[in-house]
Amino acid sequence: MILYLVAQRTHELGVRKALGAGSGAILWLVLRQGVLMGLAGIAIGLAGALATRQFLTKLLHGVSGTDPWTLGGASLLLLIVVATA
Repeated sequence: MILYLVAQRTHELGVRKALGAGSGAILWLVLRQGVLMGLAGIAIGLAGALATRQFLTKLLHGVSGTDPWTLGGASLLLLIVVATA
């Protein structure tokens, strides 16, 4: 998804570069957009996990459906993947 959004904005990013924007500014622009999308995905995912915690508890053995370490670790992993993309 991040790659698609960057590909759609290639012309805009080229114009920004031609007008003097540095590589760091362009990188921050793309990274900020990706991280915001990742945070929205995490919020939706956590809401879904909390809404289905009874079902998740039956599937997870030894871990509760609202285990903060598991939910936090998955959220952190998602943010790392988004930032890397």
